[in-house]
Amino acid sequence: MAIYLDNNATTKPSPEVCEAMLQALRSHFGNPSSSYALGRRAAGAMEQARDQVASLVGATAGSLVFTSGGTESNSTALSAGLALRPERRKILVSAVEHASVLDAAEAWAERGWVVVPVGVDGAGRLRTEALEEALDEETALVCIMAANNETGVRLDPGDWAERVHAAGALLHVDATQMAGKVPMHVREWGVDFAAFSAHKLHGPKGIGSLYIANNKVITPMIRGGGQEGGWRSGTPNVPGILGFGVAAAQAEAALGAMEQVAAMRDQLEAGLHEKLAGVTVQGGDAPRLPNTSSLRFEGVEAETLLALMDLEGLYASTGSACAAGAAEPSHVLRAMGLDRRAAREVVRFSLSRYTRREEIETVIDRVASLVASLRGRSKAGMSPRAITGDQR
Repeated sequence: MAIYLDNNATTKPSPEVCEAMLQALRSHFGNPSSSYALGRRAAGAMEQARDQVASLVGATAGSLVFTSGGTESNSTALSAGLALRPERRKILVSAVEHASVLDAAEAWAERGWVVVPVGVDGAGRLRTEALEEALDEETALVCIMAANNETGVRLDPGDWAERVHAAGALLHVDATQMAGKVPMHVREWGVDFAAFSAHKLHGPKGIGSLYIANNKVITPMIRGGGQEGGWRSGTPNVPGILGFGVAAAQAEAALGAMEQVAAMRDQLEAGLHEKLAGVTVQGGDAPRLPNTSSLRFEGVEAETLLALMDLEGLYASTGSACAAGAAEPSHVLRAMGLDRRAAREVVRFSLSRYTRREEIETVIDRVASLVASLRGRSKAGMSPRAITGDQR
């Protein structure tokens, strides 16, 4: 039996999402920019989906533009924010941002902007004094993610909106991991931009949205036909948008069920602590998403453990799927103070509302057995390749 606990990487689309997309392909194939009935029906279905996403994240429908996903939304927000503050040349980013924010900021650094990383403490919480010290009249944009994709630690960017705006800067939030897991309200946060992605909440891949507060006039990254109110040109991905809408509506209706998800996460951590020594929770002292557990198994290479788990049909990860196979250990864990060796011993388990308690019981037993075996073999001097059976 396969057990999937890598939902922060991507989620399985719900049956209702799949059906909505199939129905869209069959019945809403008209171009929503067309004036005849078939196009108008597609456009109407799109707007219903926009309303559903807006309801989930606490936005007005008119403030949301559909994109290809979180990466595009993040890149667009950076470009738009800097264009709105052309006289300023400084970008602040939390040290634990997703690569789609860090790499986009680095691209602006190559063009002459100054990028200042803001550190976190050992629990992954933003260092208040570091942000206050870095925030000044040269700052154009501040990027603080709502919740970390690797540890689940919540950074609460809404706490900073007033201070960022008082300095004359803009605030962008990568909220792709938070949406659908805890109640949220971007308008109450007071942020300028926020990114979302459907495939993190049991919707399809290839579709996301960007929140743009107060109808800001931004420079679009994609020009052409003027779709999405001129914010993003191109024929809309109607099936993906409708799937996103259904996923958002289902996620909002199921927010109460995330308490049970949090209980299963706690069960996982407690069970592994009971069976094994040398297990630590990364970010365990900070507010976290209810579904995410980042666990260090001391003395065990995470990649080796994951390879053995894979053979048994247990699916988890070392962190961001976007950085899978990277030679360097997680920048998130390094920012939290772990050395290179410790950072390579961390596995991320991310649950969903479809996770079952009996699956968690199975994972506890199997992972505990694998970790104990790996520690025993390591003491015996066996190499990782010998342990995993890799003869290359």
